[in-house]
Amino acid sequence: MLWDLRPAHKISERLGGTLSKVCLRWVFLVATAAVVLQSINLVDPRYYQNGRVRPEGIVMAVLCAATMIVTAAAFKKQWAPRKVRYVCMSFWLLMSVCMVPFYKLDLQTGKQLNLLLFYALLAIAPLFSAKDLLTLCAMQLVASLAAALWAGAGSTLIVYTLLINLAGFVMSNTVHMGYAQVIYQLQDEANTDYLTQLSNRKAGFERIRTLWEMCNRLRRHCAVLAVDIDFFKHYNDTFGHYQGDIALKEVARCMQICFGRSTDIICRTGGEEFVACFSVNREEDAVTMAQKLHASVLALGIVSGNRQVSELLSISVGVAVRLPEPGESEMTVLEEADRALYQAKGRGHNCVVYRGQTVAG
Repeated sequence: MLWDLRPAHKISERLGGTLSKVCLRWVFLVATAAVVLQSINLVDPRYYQNGRVRPEGIVMAVLCAATMIVTAAAFKKQWAPRKVRYVCMSFWLLMSVCMVPFYKLDLQTGKQLNLLLFYALLAIAPLFSAKDLLTLCAMQLVASLAAALWAGAGSTLIVYTLLINLAGFVMSNTVHMGYAQVIYQLQDEANTDYLTQLSNRKAGFERIRTLWEMCNRLRRHCAVLAVDIDFFKHYNDTFGHYQGDIALKEVARCMQICFGRSTDIICRTGGEEFVACFSVNREEDAVTMAQKLHASVLALGIVSGNRQVSELLSISVGVAVRLPEPGESEMTVLEEADRALYQAKGRGHNCVVYRGQTVAG
């Protein structure tokens, strides 16, 4: 089974710039090594043919030198993952073509060292998707078979070449599947709050930035709810941290039920603080969602940590809605929601505040 069948741009979105940097570093190292090896070959008399330098060596050296320049520029300017993918794929595909004369020489000597070396490099080189791996292996198969036909290889060498390509693909696929599993697991752990299984602050705010940009393109309102569980320290002091953890999970579950669309974003930003971000057609829809969430938490029936304010565990909610304008960032609506939350807490908690007005509680 291929390690990931999703489109390459989906992989790059999930892995972001981290994988891009690793890919660029690897391509730069391979290109540098190729330039060094070809430079050594150019001063080796055995590398000459009829008193002339073999042109394939010069072509590869020039290609790799150009790749070094491009990857250095991409790394410095932090190109987008999709653009980095095109650079890396172009390098590996051109390398496959440039290797054909070397494969021919190997076949004439009865060895397949260059083909084995290429698959060894490909196995440990990071790629964006199984589609890329399949494309490169298919290109390698075509290149090695073309070299075999060019060299006039017999059926035994052709079969041997096919077996090397098959083994190289299986090995590369196995290694890359392991890469993907480790990367995804680490990324999920880094972006997920362990207790509530919601996005953590870092991952949540990154997704909010993406949603803000989407709302700007589609000219939709971006709504943010800043949520704080009322008197949660008193709750922990009264019932213990284990019960406090259960209460946090229950509030998180309420938020997941209220905001169930794939584009809705929920994250835990602090101990008892949460943020929900979603797009709405009308500002009133955001207020309705805040009122629904407020009522849902009360409906849990959890005993409050401060019964002077409420018999049941409650939340304070600050609501902000913005239609993105040029020059504004997502922090505009986040800060507005935060100010509304502090107004709600200043009015005795257990309420929802929108534009200075108490709309629930």
